[in-house]
Amino acid sequence: MRNRRGRTRTALRKRRRRSMYTALRRRYSRTERLEKREKLYDIITSSAIAWAVGEASPEEIDDINILNAAQLAMRRAVAGLSVTPDLVLVDGNVARDFPMDAVAVVKGDSKSPSIAAASILAK
Repeated sequence: MRNRRGRTRTALRKRRRRSMYTALRRRYSRTERLEKREKLYDIITSSAIAWAVGEASPEEIDDINILNAAQLAMRRAVAGLSVTPDLVLVDGNVARDFPMDAVAVVKGDSKSPSIAAASILAK
């Protein structure tokens, strides 16, 4: 079967490398099955320079709303990294109150492998 570019699907499969980048670039965590996300989780945690997960409690969500709680959890994750990043990519349309430069990327988990990896770790 041919795709829009005129290549067959099997030819595309042969050309793709099986790396973390290509796996994350093709799909993001919401569309992956649990088994695939678990495999990607292991790959990400073993090959990432640094990673951390931040969280917000249900009480914090009730007190400051879900958007602010999500931002708080992201700041906590950044603070937990063993390496200080120069730039933070945030999935969404708001990136505020980070101690370094931050950029909001709408639908970022489908556009950025870094955001997709963070999404997989968060799930």
